Parts: sequence; C-alpha cells; structure tokens
Amino acid sequence: MTGPLKKLLGIALACVATLAYAQELSITAPSPAATAELPPAHFDNNIAERCPKPDYPKVALQNEFQGDSVISLGIDENGKIERTSVLRSSGWRILDDAVSKTIIGCQLMTEAPLKKLTRSAVYKWRTSGAIEYQPELIPASCAESELVRFADDKEQGRGIVVGAYISDLGMPGRFSLEWGSGQIELDRASVALVKTCKFKAARRDLKKRSAPISLRLFPKTITQ
Repeated sequence: MTGPLKKLLGIALACVATLAYAQELSITAPSPAATAELPPAHFDNNIAERCPKPDYPKVALQNEFQGDSVISLGIDENGKIERTSVLRSSGWRILDDAVSKTIIGCQLMTEAPLKKLTRSAVYKWRTSGAIEYQPELIPASCAESELVRFADDKEQGRGIVVGAYISDLGMPGRFSLEWGSGQIELDRASVALVKTCKFKAARRDLKKRSAPISLRLFPKTITQ
C-alpha cells in the first residue's frame, strides 16, 4: 500500500470511529407501592421495544458528550406518554432533549391504565472508543461561592448543570449552561464557580487529552 493511500485510509477509519456509538437503555422498575395499585399486565411497559430509540445527536458525537439521562414519564389514561421531564441530566441538554422529543406520544402500555401514571426511564449515552479516565474536578482548587455549591453524587434533583471542555493541561474552557435554575444570579454564580476550578485531565492510551465534563450544582440557601 502506498504512503498517500495508507494515509487516506487512516483518515477514513478515524472518521468512522468518531461517528460510531453504542447506546444502552435500561428502565427503572416500578416501586412495590405503585405495582400494587394495578394488575401486573398494566406494567408491561417495555419502553425499549415500544418507543422509538433516539438518535445520537451529531453535535454530541463530535464533542464526545455522554452520560445518563434520567427521564420522568407522564402517562395518560390510555397508556401513552403525554409529558416528560428531566429528573437528572446526562450533563448535556442536547442528549436529554433528544430523549424527550423522541418518546413523547409513544404508546407505552398495551392495556389502558384508566388513570394517569408516572414512571421513569434511564437512557445511557456512550460513545465508542471512550477515554479510560474522564476529566476529574479538583475540589480544593475552586474558589468559595456565597450562592452555590457542587452537588454530591448521591443528591437527587437535576440542579444547575454547567458544561466545560477541559484541556490536556487540566484547564477549563468553552463553558455552557446546560440546565439553569431560572434565576440569573444563581446561574451566573454557577458558571463563575466552575471557571475558578482546576481539573485532572482525561486520559486515553496513557496520554493526557482534552475532553468535556459537566458539573451539577445547587443553591446554598434554596433547595431544588
């Protein structure tokens, strides 16, 4: 194989690897209290089989966005999904919105429950060739904010979500407010806090590289 042809083939394979992805879907099981309300047949709600599968947004692929979208499903009396809301973001609004736009109106239940129900689903977005180590926040490097704080991983709620791109030197840039609180002061304080932080760079094949990260925050005095 000639040099130019070999180089061209390498570029083509790199492009394929960038656009390839694997998407997983798991469903949270109904709570025992909920299943006691109706016969089991009403909960034969396999969303993976009955609802369209959202496409991985091209922009998200190009930026290597991934994460878990935890979506609340509002189901009408006929068993159809009539509304959705984000219980916990994947970290990227474009992924969360892709789920909501795709499954709204889906006939989830084969038997009409005859009353409105609420269920939840977890969509796991993953890109192929994922880096071994994601960027990691160094909490001690961040300035103190009077208004907001970083969320504990076990805390429930969507919170305020700020995205950033971490360089191979661990410096953040390209900030984005993925999900806001509805209060400009808190949203600005969240982005400002992330800007003060340093990070451990992502790694792939033992080499440091730039990669995206999203961070969840909560107001210090207001519970969301």
